[in-house]
Amino acid sequence: MKKKLSEYEIRQVEKFILDLKKEYGIKLNWDDYRAEAWIAYLEMKNGYKYTISDSFYWESVEKCLLKHFEQVIKEKNRGFNQYNTSSLNKINENYKEEVGTLCCGRNDDFVNKIAWRGFVRSLGKTKCDIVGLLYAGEDDRYIMRKLHMDEIDYFKLKRKLQNDFFSYLKS
Repeated sequence: MKKKLSEYEIRQVEKFILDLKKEYGIKLNWDDYRAEAWIAYLEMKNGYKYTISDSFYWESVEKCLLKHFEQVIKEKNRGFNQYNTSSLNKINENYKEEVGTLCCGRNDDFVNKIAWRGFVRSLGKTKCDIVGLLYAGEDDRYIMRKLHMDEIDYFKLKRKLQNDFFSYLKS
């Protein structure tokens, strides 16, 4: 029989998962992180024979959550391929550099960062969102779901975006 969680335990777990996220710098958005943390916690709790007041309880919770998040992050990164056929990091025969080298994280020139950001923002909200998500390492399926786009429109925009970047390189 499963025990119902007390208000005290819920508050303790919420505080613990927040502290864990800060301490380990887990890179998931808060809602996904919180949901996954609760899933892992409840699975662990059902198999743990002691109570919340046990001295080793929170160590067990921490180990369980970290192991769970390691799996979640592996799963999330499984479909990522930096050099897929639609990658913005392809080298065109007319240019010696990858388009991705102009992105802010790879470029230490402050003026170029500002110019690059201004250029990307001038492309419009949808294209700007696509660039941001690609730069964050998200895969095409995730981006299409996140932006509520169908495959044809998404890849058309991605091709246009690639052409926009090549024209930016020419200027």
